[in-house]
Amino acid sequence: MIPLRIDPASASEVVRASAILLIRLLQVHPGAWAGEGPNSGVRQVELRIVIEQRLKGAIRQKPGEEFSLRVQQRRARATMDYLGLWSRNGVEPGARFLAFCRGDSQDAAQLLTEENCEQLLEPTQALPDTERALRIEEQDPPIAEVLNEAFTSRGSRHAIFARYVWDRVAPEALRSPAAFDRLARIVADPATPEDAREAYLAAAYEKISEARPHALAQRMRLVRALFEVLALPQAPHANIQGVLLRNLIEFDKPGGALTADEVFGGNTKEREQAEAIVRARPPGPARDSLVQWVSVRARPDRAP
Repeated sequence: MIPLRIDPASASEVVRASAILLIRLLQVHPGAWAGEGPNSGVRQVELRIVIEQRLKGAIRQKPGEEFSLRVQQRRARATMDYLGLWSRNGVEPGARFLAFCRGDSQDAAQLLTEENCEQLLEPTQALPDTERALRIEEQDPPIAEVLNEAFTSRGSRHAIFARYVWDRVAPEALRSPAAFDRLARIVADPATPEDAREAYLAAAYEKISEARPHALAQRMRLVRALFEVLALPQAPHANIQGVLLRNLIEFDKPGGALTADEVFGGNTKEREQAEAIVRARPPGPARDSLVQWVSVRARPDRAP
């Protein structure tokens, strides 16, 4: 087994974290609210916590050991106000959280503060994803094996695992169109959970945008995958049509946009399917632009 990486710049919270802890709240003693109005203010809360499992990091406390922590909770003036780490979670006795922490301290009480804990997640989905990502990290298999597992388990893995997979395979996927194709197939598969799909899409879109004019084959493959995603009823269609596809195709770049002939090549069936999918969408500027784009054949000045 190899040492677990810690990279603060990683796209994966599993890799960014210096410590990952499964904790349970034993006791919760909230103080009185201080501040003006019923929907604002702060209060101190005394917590008694036990570590159920240490998944990553060197921590002084052992699993099963209890410790105390004082945290602050806030009440919002507006719905979008950021309330802090301990304010939106169900802070009550028996609650369990998977904590992703960052910092050099080996004291769990210090790592679980606002300054050092990146997020607290309900463990039902987060824990299996994290455990499997850490097992892969320890075993360090070839990229082809990581891609194969991501594909075969696509129906049961969620965003944490997706971001970890991207962290591992991104250099190869941006170098190799064949490797990127495996990820594109996961993105387009109806069985892929929506949070995992969004995680893969966000990471791939960002890196491909940064890589221009390189990774052209990957950009065109992502465009084709996004047309397939448009057929899924649960997908964020407005964002795909009006932002992702528009920017990847570069509609706003005079004379420089990708053509459908370039993107689909000689695959007439795939192109016809994409056209049928977008024509089935409700009319609107973004949808209409895509219909026009996918239906126009080669221009005399732009060979496919």
